[in-house]
Amino acid sequence: MLLIVIGMNGVVLVNDLFSLYVFMEVTAVSTFILIVINNDKKALQSSFRYLIVSAVATVFILLAIGVIFMYTDSLKFVDINKYMAGIKGDIPLPVLTSSILLLAGLFIKGGLVPFHGWLPDAYSSAPSTVSIIVAGIETKITGVYSLLIVYTKVLDKCPLIGSIIMIFGTLSIVVGALTAIAQDEFKNMLAFSSISQIGYIVLGIGIGTPLALFGAAFHFFNHAIFKSLLFVNSAAVEKQTGTTKFKKLGGLASKMPYTGVTSIIGLLSTSGIPPLSGFWSKFIIIAAAWQTGAYAYAVIALLSSILTLAYFLKLQKQVFFGELAEGLENVTEANSGYKCASIILSAITIIIGVLFPFIAKGL
Repeated sequence: MLLIVIGMNGVVLVNDLFSLYVFMEVTAVSTFILIVINNDKKALQSSFRYLIVSAVATVFILLAIGVIFMYTDSLKFVDINKYMAGIKGDIPLPVLTSSILLLAGLFIKGGLVPFHGWLPDAYSSAPSTVSIIVAGIETKITGVYSLLIVYTKVLDKCPLIGSIIMIFGTLSIVVGALTAIAQDEFKNMLAFSSISQIGYIVLGIGIGTPLALFGAAFHFFNHAIFKSLLFVNSAAVEKQTGTTKFKKLGGLASKMPYTGVTSIIGLLSTSGIPPLSGFWSKFIIIAAAWQTGAYAYAVIALLSSILTLAYFLKLQKQVFFGELAEGLENVTEANSGYKCASIILSAITIIIGVLFPFIAKGL
C-alpha cells in the first residue's frame, strides 16, 4: 500500500516522460502484488494476465520515449511540447508513430476499449478492499491522468491525436455500458461501468477545450468518489453474505439499510442524475462536445448515461430490492468501517453536487 501511494504521488509530481514511466511501473508492480495478496487462484491468474498486458504497454511506452528522445534531445514535458508546437506542416512519421504507441500504452494502462480485457477480472478477483483502491484510483492515475498530462503538456494538444483519443473514449463509453448490462455479478458490473466512466474522462481530454478539460478533471474526481463508494458497498455485501452473485442476493435493503441507501446515491451520481456531483461533470463534458461541434459524440455520451441508469437499476433491484433471498435471513449491516466509508463518500457526492453552482466559478 505504501508503494502504490508512492507510485501514484510520483506520477502526478514528475515533469519528464521517463520519470513518469518509472512511477507508473512502481504503481503497477504494487498492484500486481495487492491483487494476489490472499493467494487466491483466480486472483493469481488475473494478476498474471494484467502483468503480461502491462508489459506490452511498457514496451510501447519505452519505444515511444526512445524515438521522442532522438528527435527532441530531451524528455522534459516542456521541451517536447515546444518541439511539437514548432512543427510546421505534417508531423514526422516516426514522431507520429511514437505518439500513437505512447497513447496505446496509456490506453492499456487505463483499461480503455479494446485494451480492456485484463481489467474486469483484475477488479473482480482482487480482495474487495484492494478493488476499492485499484478501481477507484490506481488505473485512473496510471492510465487516464497520465494521458491527460501527455496530451496537454507533451503533445501540444495535437488535433489528430485529439481525434484518436475522442474515438477511443466514446468506444469505451458505449462498449462498457452495453457490457455492464449483461453482467450477473456485483463487482463485474462495476468493472465494466468503470470502463464506461473512464470513457467520459477520455472524451473530455480528447475534446481539449478548457471547458472539456475541466469537465474531464472534475469527472476524474467524481469517479474516484462514486466508484469507490460502490466498491465499498460491494465489499460490504460480500463480507456479510459471502457472495456478489445477483442470483444469490436480493432484498438486502431491509438487512443492510446503510449499504442500500448509499448504493442508490452512488448509482444515481454515476448515471448523472442531478443534483449529485456526477451530473455536473457529465453535463460539462457533453456541453463541451456540443460547443465544439462534436454533436455525435455529445448525443452518444448522453444516451449512454441512460444505459448507465438502466444497468444500475438492475443492480439495485437484484441486490437490495424485492424479497429477501433464501439463506440471508441472518445477514446484518456491515461493520462500522464499511458504514463510515460509504457515508463519507456519499456525503461528498451530495455536498459537491449541491454546492457546485456556487463553487464552479472558483474552480
